[in-house]
Amino acid sequence: MAARADRLPVTRPRPLDPLGLGLATLTCVVWGSNGVGARIGAASVPPWTLAALRAWLGFAILALILLWRRPRLPRSRTAWERAALIGLLQTTAPVGLLFWAVQRVDAGLAMVMMSTQPLFVAALLQRWSGGERLSRARLATLGAGFAGVALVAYAKTSGELRFEWPGLVALLLGSLSWAGGTLLLRRPGPEWRDVTSLVTVQLGFGAVVLTVLASFEHPRLEAFTLPAIASVVYLAVFTTAFTFLLWAWLVQRHGASRISPFVFLMPVAGVALGALLLGERIPPLLYPGLALVASSLVLVNRV
Repeated sequence: MAARADRLPVTRPRPLDPLGLGLATLTCVVWGSNGVGARIGAASVPPWTLAALRAWLGFAILALILLWRRPRLPRSRTAWERAALIGLLQTTAPVGLLFWAVQRVDAGLAMVMMSTQPLFVAALLQRWSGGERLSRARLATLGAGFAGVALVAYAKTSGELRFEWPGLVALLLGSLSWAGGTLLLRRPGPEWRDVTSLVTVQLGFGAVVLTVLASFEHPRLEAFTLPAIASVVYLAVFTTAFTFLLWAWLVQRHGASRISPFVFLMPVAGVALGALLLGERIPPLLYPGLALVASSLVLVNRV
């Protein structure tokens, strides 16, 4: 029997179907706008404050859904500790570090660096497979995808594009944290059978930590300009509440090894939106890199 979209499946990951393909593509294309949205918001609002506001507004939206649906929440301490760890790895570190780094790295390059997440997932799966096996053919295909990402990164960092090495390191750490959170998200425990509940709680835990970090920034009221407020609303609704739910459901339904490679699509959206909205340059080498990424994405779900 097919699992309902609001329940965490308990069966082994299933092959990717048209529904999963469409939702995974949509999720990662929307996430590709994170860099642009963060750059717009962080132009006036400090990064950790921006990340905390995004997380709290996303949490509030999902909490309203929980109040309406009233699902049964876990009672054990272990279940809540696991949700807190997922929140730290899946929300606090990747979101906060991304928002901090986009002040120091080109928006398109930021999405390229975050798209190394599938490689970290593949590396972690060698130690914690959880029933997911990566064949040599799939590993080679991921390598081809990474080559495309590397080509995009080279194209974006050549010339006069602005970037700072601490920003690149922060993005890689955020990507690694996201990979670890994704693996934990596959099997959060028998008590977390409702996707909305799990995502809401982990987002709440992540928001608390982000708020602690943001408490050192002390932004002024005039920092919250109309573009900054619009950025927070967009990031909270679309790149947080909506896509976090889709990501959790997709990872549980199809497995981390099949869904994570869709992260390679993030640079496509990130680079395109960076050029469209921020006037960033698109170098010629970008196109073969994106073609290699797209080819890898198709092949990794066929071998």
